[in-house]
Amino acid sequence: MFRRPPPGKTSGSSGVSRGNYLHLPDQLLLRLRPLINRILAGSAPDATRLGVIAPLIKNNRRFRPVALLGVLQKVCMARVSDWFLDVIDRHGPLHKGQYEFLRNGFTSTPIEIMTAAIADSRARGKSCHIALMDTTSTCDVVPDHALDVGLARIGAPDFFIDWVRCTTTGHRRIVKTRCGISDESAAFDLAGLPQGDPTSPVLWCIVADMAMSYGASYGGGARGGTRTGGRRGGPRRGGTGDGAQHGLCG
Repeated sequence: MFRRPPPGKTSGSSGVSRGNYLHLPDQLLLRLRPLINRILAGSAPDATRLGVIAPLIKNNRRFRPVALLGVLQKVCMARVSDWFLDVIDRHGPLHKGQYEFLRNGFTSTPIEIMTAAIADSRARGKSCHIALMDTTSTCDVVPDHALDVGLARIGAPDFFIDWVRCTTTGHRRIVKTRCGISDESAAFDLAGLPQGDPTSPVLWCIVADMAMSYGASYGGGARGGTRTGGRRGGPRRGGTGDGAQHGLCG
C-alpha cells in the first residue's frame, strides 16, 4: 500500500515520509493496522485529517498553494480511489464526455473535440456555439448536498454516501511559510472536498457529471469535456490542478 504513491512525495505535518514507512519492520507495520482500519471505516482521528498548505512558486510574482497530507491518510484514500475508478470504468455510470481524472482519460480529447466542432462549422458555413465554465479552486466549491445527490444519481448505496460524507469532512489545514509552520491551534477548517486527497478528483467528476449530463440532454446532443488547468502543449492524464474548465459544444 505504501508503494502506491510515487516516490519523492512530501510528508504532512508529522514529517513522516513514505520512505520511512517502507523501511519499517513488519511488526511495527502491524501496529498501524487499527489506525488504518479506522481511516478506511470513515472514523479517522483528527490528527490524520490535518494537512499543511505550502506555496509552490510559479514565477517571481505568483505561487500555487499545495496541500501536503499525512502519508497514512493519503495511501488509504489512494486505495479507495483506485477501487472507485475501477468500478466506474467497469460499469460506466458517468457521461461519456467526461475525460479527466478517470481511467484512460486525457485532457487532449475534449480539446480535439472542440477543435473538430469549430472546423466542421467553418467548413459548412454554420455557426458553432461553445459554452465554457471555469471553476476556480475546484474542490473547494463542491457543496455537501451536491455530492450526496451526485452519488445517489449514479446508484451509490446509502452507506457509501455516508462514508464519503464522513471522510470528506473534519479536515483542517495549517500553513507553511519561510518562517516555519503555523501552530496547530491556528488550523482552519476546510469546505468542500479536501484538496490533495486522492478521492477528491473522482468525486469532483461525479458532481460535474450532473452538469454535463444536463447539458447533453437539453443542448441538442452536446458533448462535454473536463480540462484541468496545468501544463500546456500536450496531453495530461489524471492530474490535479487549481481549476477546472468544462466545455459543451453544440
